[in-house]
Amino acid sequence: MANAKAAAKAAEETKASATTPAVVEKLQNSYQNVTENFKGYRENLSQAGTVATDTVRSTYTGVMAFDRAVLNVLRANLDTWVEHGRNIAKAPNLIAVAEQHANFVNTQIGAVGGQLKDLTNVAEEQTKASMAPLFSAVDELVASSKSKKDDKAA
Repeated sequence: MANAKAAAKAAEETKASATTPAVVEKLQNSYQNVTENFKGYRENLSQAGTVATDTVRSTYTGVMAFDRAVLNVLRANLDTWVEHGRNIAKAPNLIAVAEQHANFVNTQIGAVGGQLKDLTNVAEEQTKASMAPLFSAVDELVASSKSKKDDKAA
């Protein structure tokens, strides 16, 4: 009976020793895959952080540029209104006041259209500039994805 137990134990050890290298190899491969995945995740997070930082900085710069443009428009309008008030004060009669005011209104309507166009252009330029880091990262990601797909197909 002791002999049968020893034979069974020896058979089990032989079977275990035959499967052990396969198990060890699978574990090593799994560990390498996990390590590569974490390295990829770390790189992706780093890139995402860089893109977010660049986008925030560009957005801040854009907001400041737009604010300066708005302040310039407000100052120009204020100067125009002050000058209009001075002209009205110097007017010799009510008819001259009405004429000056009519000219002022027509001039201001044209000026507001131009100012709105200028502000729209500034906003558009700054929006494009602030989104450029994000668009660039997306373009790189798409190109990388296509490259990997082409490599697998070949």
